[in-house]
Amino acid sequence: MNIEKVDENTYRVQSHTNKDTWYVVNIKTKSCTCLNYKYRVRGTGGCCKHYIDLIKYIEQKLKDNEEVYFQVEKFIKAKNNYALWEDVVVEFDERLIDDMILFNKLIERRGYLMVM
Repeated sequence: MNIEKVDENTYRVQSHTNKDTWYVVNIKTKSCTCLNYKYRVRGTGGCCKHYIDLIKYIEQKLKDNEEVYFQVEKFIKAKNNYALWEDVVVEFDERLIDDMILFNKLIERRGYLMVM
């Protein structure tokens, strides 16, 4: 299964059964373009398997990059826990920083990053 990031909150997740089919998952709203979400899950507060796959994928990415996370944390703390977004993304992968914000590892406020 493949997953591609579209923007800050949106990902494309490949279907389990048809490799030519992709669904759009919004991580903030927990919504998906799959039929299961559309007809069974929407409005229940639940989520579909594509959303769950996406969460597992991002969690694994963070785990795989745990050493980099500690480097990011050290970098920000060296700046009194208040580093400019631009300074951090010059040193580290912007997608990793976005994922760290998404999973509450970092806080972004007015163009600055802080460690939780």
